[in-house]
Amino acid sequence: MTDLITDDPFTGEVACKVTLADEQAVNAVLDRAQRAARTWRASGAAERIALCERAVAAMETHADAVSGDITRTMGKPLAQSRAEVRTMAARARHMMSIAETSLADVVLPTEPGFERRIVRAPLGVVLDLPAWNYPLLTAVNSG
Repeated sequence: MTDLITDDPFTGEVACKVTLADEQAVNAVLDRAQRAARTWRASGAAERIALCERAVAAMETHADAVSGDITRTMGKPLAQSRAEVRTMAARARHMMSIAETSLADVVLPTEPGFERRIVRAPLGVVLDLPAWNYPLLTAVNSG
């Protein structure tokens, strides 16, 4: 198997080494993601918001480790990496606070015999490759 090695741009030392998944492993992950997407689609906005809040809280619980990983892999000063975790959490919570209103159906003007509306539904599995310089903020803004 092939490894992906990321160097610490400040020290030049290996920051992390990850074995790349083969085709079978990638397909297994995508299959699980598609099953999860069906469950996500069937859940209500309040349930999705609660799950997102749990994810944000977990990131905050591990903020020191997450910040350290960002600093080691891209060279951002630790204070800025910590600020990114805090800013990501604030941005995610803002998005959660407007989610129900923003994702509500839009009822359009009706015509005799027709009801027209825009229904906002989850897309399914989406691959997000965040920018290296703001990995958390780029990811949370894609949602």
